[in-house]
Amino acid sequence: MDSINTIIDNEKIIELRNLDSSGDGNFLTEIVDLYLSQLNTLNESIKNSCNKGNFLQASKSAHSLRGASLNIGAIALADICKKIEQDIKDNQILRTRELIAQLEPVSKNTIAALEEIKINEIEI
Repeated sequence: MDSINTIIDNEKIIELRNLDSSGDGNFLTEIVDLYLSQLNTLNESIKNSCNKGNFLQASKSAHSLRGASLNIGAIALADICKKIEQDIKDNQILRTRELIAQLEPVSKNTIAALEEIKINEIEI
């Protein structure tokens, strides 16, 4: 797995922790769980839409995943989604497919990093 700092934005995690008015850590856990519940669905939508030649839908799903990723601090995944959106806009389909192939491993690293943060309440 890549360094957690290249996958997750520490400042965003701190910001989310600071929003927890109860101080029990449940807010961050709930936000992470919500993000993780959407991650696989959006990844599948991007892949399936691209495979069907529906690049407009793939771009919309990449945009949604990018926004959700930025909100949780998943910077590596957000960066790939940004590139997918741009490549679709530029009609760079071959490069888009190469980026989509990177979604799964980067998603797995993101999930592992977020689970580690959630379970261990680690500072990154």
